[in-house]
Amino acid sequence: MSETTFPKLRSARNRSIPDRPRSPTTYKMVEVNEETSFFVSRSDSSWSQDSPFRTCSVASKILRLCKSGDLDQARALITELPDWVGEDFSRQGLENALEAGDVEAARFFLEQGAKLNVSGGTMIRPVLLHARSSQSLQRPPFRLSIPDVVLKIAQIKHQAVEFFELLVEYGWDVNTPGFGGMTAIEAAIPNTALIRTLLRLGADPNFGSPQKHKLNAIEADHESGSALDRAAFSPSSSSITIIDLLLQAGAKIEYSVALHLAAEAPKELGENRVMIEHLLKRGWKVDEMDRQVRGLYGRGSPLMCATRLRRVERVKVLLEHSADPYLKNWRGETPVGEAQNMKCVALLELFEEFAGPRDGVGKTENGL
Repeated sequence: MSETTFPKLRSARNRSIPDRPRSPTTYKMVEVNEETSFFVSRSDSSWSQDSPFRTCSVASKILRLCKSGDLDQARALITELPDWVGEDFSRQGLENALEAGDVEAARFFLEQGAKLNVSGGTMIRPVLLHARSSQSLQRPPFRLSIPDVVLKIAQIKHQAVEFFELLVEYGWDVNTPGFGGMTAIEAAIPNTALIRTLLRLGADPNFGSPQKHKLNAIEADHESGSALDRAAFSPSSSSITIIDLLLQAGAKIEYSVALHLAAEAPKELGENRVMIEHLLKRGWKVDEMDRQVRGLYGRGSPLMCATRLRRVERVKVLLEHSADPYLKNWRGETPVGEAQNMKCVALLELFEEFAGPRDGVGKTENGL
């Protein structure tokens, strides 16, 4: 029997593929050791598309001095900066200062003309590379935009108030959103002092991350209850104070699902009675449904939220305030039915104690 032979496959190694996407632009870089590279201003005669950045020893030295805290010596070198590096140098210096949490360094670069009018919601922008090698770079790496760096500042306590007062002094809008629509008033929780400062500087408590029912929305929304929701979910002892501050500043309850989140808050908070009762006293309704805010992600009433997570102590608190365990959500589900499906005897006993059976709905096969 003759051996089967197969035709030889032609190598495609050297063949051109017409539909192949173009390779990313390769930037030529200068070999440096410890100096920083800066993008050359397009208005400068030395700018080239093939080499859009180069090193500057004076600018690199100033950045190092600012990092070490020697601002006086850094100021003395400003007059030696070449014109082509000014804009990019001040921008990188400001970003470095913001990321390091250095208020005085940030003030220094703002005095040198660093711009804060960066549009919000930009996730990434080209980073100014440190210690570049002579190897080619296929694509520039990225760093967070200034709005997102500012949001990180809001999440720390140290000098956050001083930072925002400085930024506003130089034209920053405290309502500038970062990626995903988050604003500083949200990121600042649970820092009560910073919340007070931001509200004094004009922060809008109803402007922030979009509500979940607006599917795929990533831009900030003027009907956002995210600040109230974050405060209600936070385990901090200052959360109640923050909720009162936000309501006093005009935050609207109808944009929020704070009571639902208080029911869903971390288990370590126990019954979370103080928060739940405070929200009820401030106007949240015990049987309010969350679909208007959460849309398809809605669970139903606060009692349903606590039931699904088996927060037995919080279920009891809500029942004490007349929550209805037979109230149906938009899917037709009830807290009693959910407890039956989970076979949670503790929850079923609570429902039996506070509401009793209703047309047999509250009973299981074993009579509970």
